[in-house]
Amino acid sequence: MNNSFLCVGLAVGLAISLAVPGRLAAQSPPPVPQPPLVLPMPENVHVEIAVQETKKTVKGATVPADSAKTIDITKTGATRKVVVTTWQGVAKEYWIVEGFIFTMSPDGKQVNRDVYSPASSFPPYLRTDSGAFYGVEGVSMEQYKGVSPFNGKPCFYYTKVPPAKPAGQSQAAEIHEMGADPVLTPFSGGTKVWIDATTKLPVAALLPEGLCTYTFLPAPQQPLVPPPAIAKYSAYIKDMTIRMQKDAASPPPVPQPPLVLPMPENVHFEIAVQEAKKPGAESPDSVPAPADSAKTIDITKTGTTRKVVVTTRQGIAKEYWIVEGFIFTMSPDGKQVNRDVYSPASSFPPYLRTDNGPFYGVESVSMEQYQGVSPFNGKPCFYYTKVPPAKPSSQVQPTDIHEVRDPVFSPFAGGTKVWIDVKTKLPVAAALPEGLCTYTFLPTPEQPLAPPPDIAKYSAYIKAMTIRMQKEAAVR
Repeated sequence: MNNSFLCVGLAVGLAISLAVPGRLAAQSPPPVPQPPLVLPMPENVHVEIAVQETKKTVKGATVPADSAKTIDITKTGATRKVVVTTWQGVAKEYWIVEGFIFTMSPDGKQVNRDVYSPASSFPPYLRTDSGAFYGVEGVSMEQYKGVSPFNGKPCFYYTKVPPAKPAGQSQAAEIHEMGADPVLTPFSGGTKVWIDATTKLPVAALLPEGLCTYTFLPAPQQPLVPPPAIAKYSAYIKDMTIRMQKDAASPPPVPQPPLVLPMPENVHFEIAVQEAKKPGAESPDSVPAPADSAKTIDITKTGTTRKVVVTTRQGIAKEYWIVEGFIFTMSPDGKQVNRDVYSPASSFPPYLRTDNGPFYGVESVSMEQYQGVSPFNGKPCFYYTKVPPAKPSSQVQPTDIHEVRDPVFSPFAGGTKVWIDVKTKLPVAAALPEGLCTYTFLPTPEQPLAPPPDIAKYSAYIKAMTIRMQKEAAVR
């Protein structure tokens, strides 16, 4: 009899336990998060972050209309596509490739490349690393409060209370104190974060600007393909990075004589002069280069004959011919040939030197000025520089900038920097007091230069007279 009652009692107790599982579950301790507290962004992922504007404690305080309402992020490998839709309904597309932020200009014709930094104007969801999800970067066990559901999903719940604000600072002032779009600044001004207790992926983050909810969409099956212009630009950057890494891995070369090659027998190159901002002036635009100074110098040379076309900052082009050691120009009406002889004391600029020696602007480089290998526009170069002697304090800085008529290529005048191509030993650039000069080498001329008929006739006459005088001198 007693055994029967005991069996019935055990059966009833077991039935009650099975019917009410919460009783036993309530006795189990809640799970404790283990590192990592939040998973990093997967290799391939597609997530949308919806930003629900919070009600501000101060009447009339709202988020800026151009701040993010939704942020759609697709990632494959190290490439990310971020589409930000503002509260105005305007969508903007960003591409993060090779560690750079790329956007297209509104007309679709130009690629803009930028680098993210905490001090830049870019919002933090455009960070160029591929680490933590945006808005939940700062979670730690010190901020852990326990397990709390969000929309019925068990989550690890973290929160951080900000330090008290001074009584005189209004709530509205702190809401947007971080700048243009601080939607995902982790724990700024006090936040709450919910992390899925099972997947360790973010579920929601309550930030000063709004409640951000994370929706994970199907992971992309194919690698992201940026627009052609961005893909081309990023491929160029990747190639240059690999090249520079290889160069960095090997010991830098040391320049051997000649430090700069002389002008070849046949050559065609253009020198572009980008006017420099002058130091020591009160206004950054003060003391500009003269309007009649050179903006571009186009030089073609075959043998000892040279054609030099100088275009000024006014857009006026002037043509010079250097034949048989003389400088020839035509009069404005084209009826008269002018012949001159170059000398350092003449009024001619140094790019009209009549010898056939070194390139203009890099004549004086020496090992005493050598500083090492430095890239210019991604090209490894031997880098030379010379610091000018200090000017007397009584001499005003701007007076020496244009102290000769057109000293664009006066070597090391006032201190310069010169970049020489490591492989070819041809000039790449020269930063002179008047501006940054860059050298572009064009296809080599295949035919000898033919001066205008009047100049050719005049130079032939000079050559004949020179030969005649040399014969007469030999007879004597």
